[in-house]
Parts: sequence; C-alpha cells; structure tokens
Amino acid sequence: MSNCETCVYWRKPTQGETWGKYGLGQCSAVPLLYAATDWTDDSIGRVILDDYKNTKAFVQDGENYCGFFLTRPDFGCVDYTLDT
Repeated sequence: MSNCETCVYWRKPTQGETWGKYGLGQCSAVPLLYAATDWTDDSIGRVILDDYKNTKAFVQDGENYCGFFLTRPDFGCVDYTLDT
C-alpha cells in the first residue's frame, strides 16, 4: 500500500498549524461529515450529498465546526492517489 507522503490528498502543515510539530499532515480526502450532508425536506433529517456518496471516511467534531484527518507520512490508505 502506498503512503500519505506521496498522495495528492495529503498536505504538509503551514507554519501556523501546530499539529505540524508532531510530523503530521492533513488528508483532504476525508471531509467533515456536517459539510458533506444537508437537511432534507422531510422528517429524515440530514443526508449525505451526492458529491460525497462514494466517500469512504468522514471526520466529526462535537460542534460540527471543523475537523481534520491527520496522519503521519507513512500512513497508508485505500484512497491513495499518486501526487504527480
């Protein structure tokens, strides 16, 4: 399995992102669940939007404000896409 370090979805932290001191990067293939859903017109509640119907993983925080999937460079994933 290929690793995050060479994946198109993985980015190294900017200077202001404190999680960078742990050697972590952020995966953009794993979206915030709240941003990937919307309310329906009926009593179902929220549903996953069509743009995210094939997404395999989501992040969730307690307030639906923001969430990041952070990994080490050597983490592997089935959504790996080579950064060319």
